[in-house]
Amino acid sequence: MLAETTTAVTLDRDVQFGPIRYPFHVRSGAWDELTRRLASLGADRFALVADEGVPGHLAAKVQDCLASTGAPVITIRACAREDAKTWAAAGDVMARITGGGATRQSVVIALGGGTVGNLAGLAAALTYRGIRFVNLPTTFLAASDSSLSLKMAINGPGGKNHFGTFWPPEMVWCELAFLDTLPPDEIRSGLCELAKNALAIVPGGPQWAAGRLRPDARYTPAELCEFIDFCIGAKTTVMRHDEHEQREALALEYGHTTGHALEFIAGIRHGYAVGLGMLAAGGVAAEMGFLPAEDLAVHRALLTANGAPLTIPADLATPDILAVMRRDNKVGLIPPQPGHIDMVLISGLGGAARDGGPFLTQVPERIAAHAIDQQLRPGRTR
Repeated sequence: MLAETTTAVTLDRDVQFGPIRYPFHVRSGAWDELTRRLASLGADRFALVADEGVPGHLAAKVQDCLASTGAPVITIRACAREDAKTWAAAGDVMARITGGGATRQSVVIALGGGTVGNLAGLAAALTYRGIRFVNLPTTFLAASDSSLSLKMAINGPGGKNHFGTFWPPEMVWCELAFLDTLPPDEIRSGLCELAKNALAIVPGGPQWAAGRLRPDARYTPAELCEFIDFCIGAKTTVMRHDEHEQREALALEYGHTTGHALEFIAGIRHGYAVGLGMLAAGGVAAEMGFLPAEDLAVHRALLTANGAPLTIPADLATPDILAVMRRDNKVGLIPPQPGHIDMVLISGLGGAARDGGPFLTQVPERIAAHAIDQQLRPGRTR
């Protein structure tokens, strides 16, 4: 499904989650094709929600594509920081969409990373009870992870993604020129989610990833396209019959219970936080007798191959992490048990979920705390 010439790399996938289907395209410099696809939507106007950090010359390319369709464009600048995923920010976006003359025939465009994608997608879902939405991810994490989900959410005062809904895009269009502008940490962060897919979903995935990850994060467009294709395959495998991510698709939340807490209270990049969260989850599973020690070592080896951090800041207190973990957005999928935290665990590499049924394990808090201290603190024995 990959095609490469001397000038372009392309990928076309049909993403299906339950009854919902949408096309996913990766391109290199195909701005005329993007214009044609946008024009084919027949929008009476576009509302472009643009990450203020997107390089100006590339944002201008998207503006030119939209202008060439002949439809008016409402341009809304958005902040890409995680702490900007608030009701106030979402409300402002929606007010500017409707204030700019949008109707039920309008289309919201997200131009940015996962934060902007969530703001724009949630605004599209709520405006007039739902208008069309197109995702133009500009980070590797958004292209390989958040755009491959129906979840649109903002944060609450107590944790990540507490308020939201499910809303599909009309299409996802990933222009590789945006990824060329990213610093290495952005690529490494996104590839931690690829490592999660390899560890928790794809048979043979750890070996596949280990042969391709490099600490310097210098990859060709074809390699990045291959990574995106791998992530699409992993996510569609578990979401095909679970579009709301409550059963087998909970494998996508591996590492996220601790990871979301680290991201929320310490501002650690999402992918890096998930990588650290996988070490903690692997430590929990090993201590509870579910995961062999050699499989936990593979977690650390993949993150090392990716150049990702393996420890948390020394001043980050374990009780503070646990306090946010208790309020994780998966809480209540199974009946709560006092003194326990619901976590996604695996019993082997490449798709071995520990539990059937709800796919969650209730972990005693003392074990979760011990795993955080043993796996994520520098100098601890492992």
